[in-house]
Amino acid sequence: MRRKIPGVREIIKGDKYEVNYIVNNRRYQYRINAASLTEAYNKKLQDMAEKSRNISAQADNGQRLNAGFDDARQRLYADILADNLPKKTIQHYLKTYNRLFNDFLSLKFPNMIGFNQLSLSFFKEYKSYYVNDINRPNGWRAELIFVKAIIKRLYGFISESQVFKYCSNSRDIFARSLLGCR
Repeated sequence: MRRKIPGVREIIKGDKYEVNYIVNNRRYQYRINAASLTEAYNKKLQDMAEKSRNISAQADNGQRLNAGFDDARQRLYADILADNLPKKTIQHYLKTYNRLFNDFLSLKFPNMIGFNQLSLSFFKEYKSYYVNDINRPNGWRAELIFVKAIIKRLYGFISESQVFKYCSNSRDIFARSLLGCR
């Protein structure tokens, strides 16, 4: 019985294998020479690690960290489309993003221009805005789920040092759950 290894397909037994994987919403598919299926899988893992290191190096250059909210919205939309989610879910993501980073931001924090300026007080103010100003006290839990999902999808726009700083300094349950702290 043939073993199946995810992302590696045998083309010519013991000689050629097709490797297929996705790193940072970009698909890589190519053929490699390898002696066995396991060796092809190990080469695939090495290539994935190298490509993810290159991507994180680009993020360290500050290209994404200084990006505006419009760029992030386009990336979020592309990411959601890539997951092939239902139309209603896509609309819910975009409506939540617009409410958070367009409506609320222009109302309470008009001088904020990028993700590197986000703070914990921003999210606490958003909770107050959503529950009190919009008058939706029963929908906060669902809103929090979508806000957390958006933050996780836009992780490249928010630096790891910001998240670590919030996680280590905060004892607030809301903040820890929002940022995925353990």
